[in-house]
Amino acid sequence: MANNPLSGSYIKTTFGGIGYDSPGAAFEALGKDLEAVQDYFGELTPLFNDIADPLIDRIKARFDDGSLNKKPFAETPNLKRSKFTRLARVNPNGPTLKDTGRLQRSIRRLKSPTKSKSGGQREVSVLRIGTLGVPYAEKHLFGGTFEIQGWEKELKNSTKFFTNFDKMNFANGKTNKSEYTAKQLKMLSSLPEATKVVEIPIRDFLKFDAKTDQFVADSVNEYMIKLIEEMRS
Repeated sequence: MANNPLSGSYIKTTFGGIGYDSPGAAFEALGKDLEAVQDYFGELTPLFNDIADPLIDRIKARFDDGSLNKKPFAETPNLKRSKFTRLARVNPNGPTLKDTGRLQRSIRRLKSPTKSKSGGQREVSVLRIGTLGVPYAEKHLFGGTFEIQGWEKELKNSTKFFTNFDKMNFANGKTNKSEYTAKQLKMLSSLPEATKVVEIPIRDFLKFDAKTDQFVADSVNEYMIKLIEEMRS
């Protein structure tokens, strides 16, 4: 996680209740503006209400425009999917990290520990954006492995792995009967069971890159202009 340049007010992305990343050096210049908004309203909820949804939309857009397979989000840029990963996908040739869309949809504004008395959203000083309800998000953020159950056949100079679709329960609905012929299934039943381990590369889909930093800075500046006009009227 990047060091937070502000001691009080800031925006951050979180995963599992732990801070993941926050805007970098560009955000440091916003300190006085954020303090001014907080002094005026007593909290930053009005400002965060104004910029939260556009910021989330920008993060979600990474799943559609190919950004997640490039730096700074991809630790290993332009990495091709393994043939075993492709078998698990609904859309084998779709965008990186987007297949069912569940991970993309999980990104949202998280509830603040300081709610209003009526239970509404309220942020005194911190806007939290993160992902909820998708356990495998952690493996993409920090890297991990994907275990595939199947069978392994000994060849003359190598081995061949066959995926057991029934055990994997892939989102694309593939089963052993849909992917193998009766003859193949009979052959597979005689093979020893095996596990194939596929590495999951790091994809920092919650990362604040330079463009996101600038968007936050511009959004806060625009909000400050409107606030100053409101105070003068």
